[in-house]
Amino acid sequence: MILKKLIIICIFLYELFVVHIWLGCIKLQDTFLFSQFDAQLKTEYAIGNDVGYPPVLARLFHNKIIIYTTEIINKYFSFWNTQFGALFFSIVGYFGIICGFYYLIFRAKKSLKVIGVLVVLLLIPFIQVFNIHIPFMFKLFVLIIPYYLLSAYGLWEFIRLHKRYGVIIVILLFLISLWYGIIFQKDIFVNFCYNK
Repeated sequence: MILKKLIIICIFLYELFVVHIWLGCIKLQDTFLFSQFDAQLKTEYAIGNDVGYPPVLARLFHNKIIIYTTEIINKYFSFWNTQFGALFFSIVGYFGIICGFYYLIFRAKKSLKVIGVLVVLLLIPFIQVFNIHIPFMFKLFVLIIPYYLLSAYGLWEFIRLHKRYGVIIVILLFLISLWYGIIFQKDIFVNFCYNK
């Protein structure tokens, strides 16, 4: 029990260190932002490349509704990209988030609270997708804190259910996270954020 608490505390402290690295960003890159202009360009490009098809048929498959919807979905799922997640949450944190979602969906008692928590957790990335204009520091904490709590819950349940093997797996993932964070720390600023 004490070992489990110590592991969760160490991981949480490491994840706070990961947040410290992200404080060097001004904002996340446009990889996650939905842009009406880009969607409009993609629509016109798709229609223009349908040579030999009647324009009505081309517009049926390449219209604003379909293109905008696929763009929003692509931007939303780019938030859950494993390379981004491993740097944004750490590898062990990302594993904890996956476990947390699993335990909330399949193991927790179904109640309005659990469903409400799941809906909120699934909607949080839209803050970045639609570029809601709030200060980046606030946005960063809104994007991180709920998932860190979910990660802690997921890791706690994983260790509780898998006992010794759970502890070994979580410790190994924590060590891999440390290594990955040290090696690929500069990728944060190259791939995912704008520097100050």
